[in-house]
This record gives sequence, C-alpha cells and structure tokens, in this order.
Amino acid sequence: MKLSRNAVIAEIEDESGQKFSVATRVERIERLGIGVDAYGPIAFTRGDLSSWQDSRSIWTMHPDGSGLKKLELANEITGIPDHAAWSPDGARIAFGVRQGEADKKQWSLWVQELATASAIQAASFGPGEGPIWQPAWSPDGTQIAFEHGAAVDPRTNREIFVVGVDGSAESIQLTDTLEDSNHPTWSPDGSRIAFARSADKNQGIPYMIMLMNPDGTDSEFVTLGSDPSWSPDGKSIAFALWDKTATGPTNIHTIRRDWPQKIVQLTSSPQDDLDPTWSPDGKKILFTRSRTGTGNDEHLWSMNADGSDETQLTSSQNDRFWAPDWQPQSLSSMSKYRFVLELTVPAVPAFGPEDNPRWTFKTEITTSRNKR
Repeated sequence: MKLSRNAVIAEIEDESGQKFSVATRVERIERLGIGVDAYGPIAFTRGDLSSWQDSRSIWTMHPDGSGLKKLELANEITGIPDHAAWSPDGARIAFGVRQGEADKKQWSLWVQELATASAIQAASFGPGEGPIWQPAWSPDGTQIAFEHGAAVDPRTNREIFVVGVDGSAESIQLTDTLEDSNHPTWSPDGSRIAFARSADKNQGIPYMIMLMNPDGTDSEFVTLGSDPSWSPDGKSIAFALWDKTATGPTNIHTIRRDWPQKIVQLTSSPQDDLDPTWSPDGKKILFTRSRTGTGNDEHLWSMNADGSDETQLTSSQNDRFWAPDWQPQSLSSMSKYRFVLELTVPAVPAFGPEDNPRWTFKTEITTSRNKR
C-alpha cells in the first residue's frame, strides 16, 4: 500500500492472480464541533438531606441533568461510597468506601471497571482513621492521588496521598504539614499536582492553592482559594474563593498559569459555590451551589467557562449533591470529523492498464479522534 498526498493506493490481487490498484482520494476533511449534549456522563455523590452521612451513593447523569442512574457497586465492595472520579479513559471510576460505625470506621479506595462490574482495592487504612475523599487520577491512569483525614479531626487535619491503581503497593504520603491539605488535582501533563492547604485562619485566610511535584517536593504558592481544578489544556486553574472578609459566600474563579495576576471571577452567588470541575473540552465548568448558604445542602450547576449561562442540573429538594466529575475522553466527547472520499476501482479487470476501465464513487465517512 502506498500513501501519497491525500490519497491511499492499494494493490489488490484477485483469485486468478491478476493484480490491479484501488485509489482513494480524500477530497475534504471537516471538523464537526461537539456540543454539551455530546459530552459523556457526570459522576457525583448523592445523599438524603436528613441522613446524608449514611445514605451516600454514587450516581451518574447526562450533562443536562437527565438520565439519573445509580452506580451499582461491584460484589467485592461493601460499605458506603463517596467522591467518585473517572479514569482518563472513562472506563473506570475510583471512589472512597466507608465501613463500620463511630470510632470503628474504616476507609478504603476502590477502582471499579464499568464494563465488567469488577473492582480492586487500591488503598486501605485502619479502623478509626479518617476518610478517603477527592480521588484524582494521574493523566496516564497509573496512579491516584487523594486526601485522607486523620482520626482526630478529618476535616481540619487531612494530608495528600498517592497510590498505584493496581493496589500492589502501599500508599505514599505526599504532604506532612500538620495542617489541612486537601483536594488534589493533576496537571494534564502529569508534572504537577495542585491542592488546597490551610492558611492563617486568624487573619481571615482559610485556604491557599499550592502546587507540588508528584513526589511531594518543590511546593509553590499560587493564590488564595480552595477546591482547585486544572483545565484540560493546562493553562488555567478553577477554584473557589471567599470575599475579602472571608465570612461571605465563596464563588468560582479562574487563574491563568501564564498570567498569575489575572484572576477572573465567574460566579456572584449569595450562596456558597464550590468544587469546580471542567468539561473534557474546557468549555464548561461544573460546580456545587448551596441552597441556603449553610453548607451540606448543595445542588449541581454548570456554566460556560466564561461564567455565562448558569444552569441548575439537579432538582430534588430532599437530597444533597456534591463532588461532581465529568467523564474525560469518552467516545461521545471525542472530536468528530467528516471525510469526503473519492474511491476509484476497476470496473472490469483487464491485463493492460489501457484496457482497464474504472468507476469513481464519492462517499462521506464520519469518525472520531481521541486527542491524546
């Protein structure tokens, strides 16, 4: 087979041994845009407002809020799941699982294969230790970073850990600050992890966004804020930031990595907006919004990356929704292309080229390309 400019020429041999060529010429390639209705599903945690601590479950839905579906846990998993995260290939979901009650709670990190409904335990901690929240996959799909709370106070004394997906090795603790480090997110190239670290609460500075290497070294301050989420192109970080008094509501902002002085406020809600996460193409941002401003009563919302077109996605008044994550690089979110092809084939095979008439056909093929 020979490849020339916009054409593929293949030599074909029939049953009698006669050889002839088939030529395909690409006349035109059109890139078809993808809209929000073509994105993959959103995973999130859902719980009954009256007992959300014990009623948590993982759900998925379409990006417009329709198609709500509860994730059936693999047979290997017993306990209450929380904080789901899609794998880079969109085929697996990682989440923390709580077993036991009161001071005997035990947390583990599980990875569930959606196609086979099988699962493996990637990490586990002893009874009485704090939760496993906010799992974040490395871009190559081999590791998961997560926050793990200490038994003393899991909400104010968390550290960042990382573990291999196959569960063959122990978790490695990346931060050791005796403060609160949480909400890890990998850069798209895998070179840095962004996370939130508690700051000087006495000065009205609850959290700050930090960067570090995947081994925990070379930490770097980025900006004040919490709940960081790296954009798919690696150029921006979305995060939550409070007002100047640190007593008002939090809103969603973005900061450019190549222009750190440029911080853009996207939402201006009287309630708390938290936990932003990007769509696969970086054009949309999911986030949670408190209904009353008191916390623990969130709905899921989406908006354009510039803050426009805020849309509420969940509506049940009896449930709480949190920790959203958009399925990355699914088949439905790949870039679509239309190829207009011209195919030339022999009409009647003959021994001499001059005696070999040909037919020419035109056709169109629509296909997808996954950007890696």
